[in-house]
Amino acid sequence: MPYTVSDIIEEREVLCITKDDSVLHALSLMNEHDFSQLPVIDEKHRVLGLVTYESVLDALRNFNLRLDELKIRNAITQTYFFRMDDTLSDLLERLKSTNAALIKKPDDTLVGIVTTYDVTEYFRQYAEDLMIVEDIEGMMKDLIRISFD
Repeated sequence: MPYTVSDIIEEREVLCITKDDSVLHALSLMNEHDFSQLPVIDEKHRVLGLVTYESVLDALRNFNLRLDELKIRNAITQTYFFRMDDTLSDLLERLKSTNAALIKKPDDTLVGIVTTYDVTEYFRQYAEDLMIVEDIEGMMKDLIRISFD
């Protein structure tokens, strides 16, 4: 049975901004919550894309505006969507070319963001668990050998 996106993410409320918010507000939220991106939604809570540090820098260059003049609508970047039951291998393939993907439920409700950091953390924990099992197995073998010697 393949691993799915649901193995790596817990459903939770996602902090979002609107296309009419200021970039300064978004950067403040990103800094406060230690996020590298935020989903952008419209008035009906449909996801329009992401704003990232890179998209803000691109918007500053392209629109020739000061940071305090820049709106989120100027800095939206496209994103990829996955569902909770999509395979983890598909998500990993997409994360090779982007830093984040948005996760939706079947009713299109946004349930989270998976980043390259999240994936790394998931597999780090998975590897640590395997190493602990390997240590326990080694100790059990040693105890069995000692018992029969």
